[in-house]
Amino acid sequence: MGKRTVKAKLNTNKPDTFLKLCEDVVTYNNTLGATSPFADGEFVNMTDYADKVSRARQKREEALEHYAIAEAAMFESRKIIGRAPGQSSNTEGTLFNLTASLKKILLVLNRTNPEALSLWGFDVVVGIAKNPGRRKKK
Repeated sequence: MGKRTVKAKLNTNKPDTFLKLCEDVVTYNNTLGATSPFADGEFVNMTDYADKVSRARQKREEALEHYAIAEAAMFESRKIIGRAPGQSSNTEGTLFNLTASLKKILLVLNRTNPEALSLWGFDVVVGIAKNPGRRKKK
């Protein structure tokens, strides 16, 4: 006969699943009442446990609300910047579009000294490209 193994998984890497398990434990403990193995509080103080489960659920819901607000604000900022889905440097009125236009105008005005754009905050790198020379015929 084979060896018996028992596994009861605690899925802590999925907070909603884990909190549901904790809530089920509290519910079943309350259902058992005085017959629960944890009724006397010798092993686990179930009142404290239930309080922690309740607070964890409350904080999780609060965090999800804040996350939704943050996501909406982030989308609005991306839209203004011009990096939301479907936008590019050609999207009129975005910061991306306006800054690209600014850069082009400044490059024209500073054709002889493009490093002057660094005063405006641009990261300017001026280099010289090597002439590739003639290609050999095959």
